[in-house]
Amino acid sequence: MKTCVGILLALCMAFITTARSQQAPTPAPPPLMPMATMSGLLRLVQTIPLPTEGYMDHLAVDVKGQRLFITGEANRSLITVDLRAGKVSQVTIRTRRESS
Repeated sequence: MKTCVGILLALCMAFITTARSQQAPTPAPPPLMPMATMSGLLRLVQTIPLPTEGYMDHLAVDVKGQRLFITGEANRSLITVDLRAGKVSQVTIRTRRESS
């Protein structure tokens, strides 16, 4: 009889702890808005129009030479922007499909 009571008590304890662990977790706090937390760190200095259509998917910067390289996979082009002068300095368009 003592063994049955002990087993019953152990099973009840196991089910009670399992039921408590299945409660809904506390909701995560809302994410911080990047512009609200970084307000004042960045500002728009100038806008340079690009001679292309579609989206540009890769950027690289030459800090020492103050140049920005922008590539577009869809229109197969490389645009070099002279950041010091604030204008596009070179546009290279690949005419045929080359293997990378």
